[in-house]
Amino acid sequence: MPDASGQPFSEAPIVILGGGVSGALLAARLLEIAGKRQVVVVDDAGPPGRGLAYSTVGRIHLVNANAGRMSADPDDADHFTNWLARFVRRGGWPEAPNIPVSDMFAPRSIYGLYIQELLADAVTVNARHGRRFQWLPLRAVDVNEAEGGLEVHFHDGASLSASVVVLATGIHSRSGVRGPAGRPRGVLDPWHPALEATAGADARIAIVGAGLTMVDAVVSLQDAGHRGSIDVISRHGLKPHPRRLPPEWPDFLAEEASGISLRALTRKVRRECRAALRLGIDWQAPLDMVRAHIARFWHAASDLQRRRFVRLVRPFWESHHHRSPPQAALLLDRLVAEGRLRHIAADVQVIDTSQRKPRLTMRLRGSTGVENGTYDAVIVSSGVEYDWRRVDQPLPRNLLQRGWVRPGRFCRKPNGNLSLA
Repeated sequence: MPDASGQPFSEAPIVILGGGVSGALLAARLLEIAGKRQVVVVDDAGPPGRGLAYSTVGRIHLVNANAGRMSADPDDADHFTNWLARFVRRGGWPEAPNIPVSDMFAPRSIYGLYIQELLADAVTVNARHGRRFQWLPLRAVDVNEAEGGLEVHFHDGASLSASVVVLATGIHSRSGVRGPAGRPRGVLDPWHPALEATAGADARIAIVGAGLTMVDAVVSLQDAGHRGSIDVISRHGLKPHPRRLPPEWPDFLAEEASGISLRALTRKVRRECRAALRLGIDWQAPLDMVRAHIARFWHAASDLQRRRFVRLVRPFWESHHHRSPPQAALLLDRLVAEGRLRHIAADVQVIDTSQRKPRLTMRLRGSTGVENGTYDAVIVSSGVEYDWRRVDQPLPRNLLQRGWVRPGRFCRKPNGNLSLA
């Protein structure tokens, strides 16, 4: 492909595999750097900028942070707030709450539009400087070395030379519910749970996993007119806390040595949270100070400390740190109060979809026995699969075989995970 002057590019393009928020923002940044180049984003799921998280088309699924925390420009903390204010003034979100824009929890579909506009602006502005962008609606299945660079191979047999390949493939679900035959009967999409004939509005539904995808699933069920009972089943029986907007809290970790032990760090964070509560301040205020220091603490930690965090602390950290939008949290609380939703601490081992209704085999927390439960439908939202050895897709499988991707030290052995019969 030629550049703006009509001359061919001297180098193969930079190819980004994945068109979610990370891939789109990286493409925009690369286009802003001086010099002529071609940037190609490869994603068959749709135009870059949305990915899985922001591809929902409705307005019922909200981002889990207020607009003041969601800027995509690291040099302008108010970038999204200002964009959203203009969007609301133009009538793009007529049902927006009557509160300061920075405090709004925007629909994820709107945030996806924001990312797409940011990329489109970067493409338009930089095209005149000989920096070109292209989106390929293809699915990458392999990358190998080629003369002078790399070669990306696609599902349709085509290939593309690249000077650099960036993996921005996003997250993979731990559920494994999608197979060659599609989604099995009785297994519903967390974001679009069209109630099947075998289920119905009064269906008894199980949701496996209690993270933010579970929150989305409950919101989707409510929007679809579901009136039945919901069992949320997770290993620890935890649920995400609601996101609130606490006042600023002093950075009590700024002077803390990076090599602090996990136990000492946990104790210090808890002390700060208790101190905040004694002052009548939300415990989320000091906890929010931890995020800025996560990278340096993790890099300084020993392997033993990291294993202890993954095994002992991570489930509790995730339920406190990855919080739900307040509107969704109110819905969950209401359903619990009505007796329609309950949290069950159990390890789900098998989901059998071979019969008319899904059957779950689970071991309750603290018990050695196995129990079975039959439901009208099931939603699997058991979190992110960090270990690519469990991801049954060509690209991860081929990169693992080639040795270009290796499991981290703390990946579990690839057995004993949830199976779908």
